[in-house]
Amino acid sequence: MAVKDRTPTIAIVVTVEEVFLHCAKAFRRSKLWDPNELQDRSEMPSLPKMILDLTSGAPDDPEEMNRIDADLEVEYRKSMY
Repeated sequence: MAVKDRTPTIAIVVTVEEVFLHCAKAFRRSKLWDPNELQDRSEMPSLPKMILDLTSGAPDDPEEMNRIDADLEVEYRKSMY
């Protein structure tokens, strides 16, 4: 299960016993995979900002919020793969 020479500390094994498919028309109507329908990511708040807004409150200082976002990206690079 190693990815980029890193072995995960823990893994979850899932056994699928039953699968249900949704009506294909719903997926087509949603335009889920249409690149022209994707929202510009810059219009959305970052994950840390969403979590902080819903819990303790995000900092009012934009520079502090940028630092929090940057710190998360650093941690992703260190800990993923």
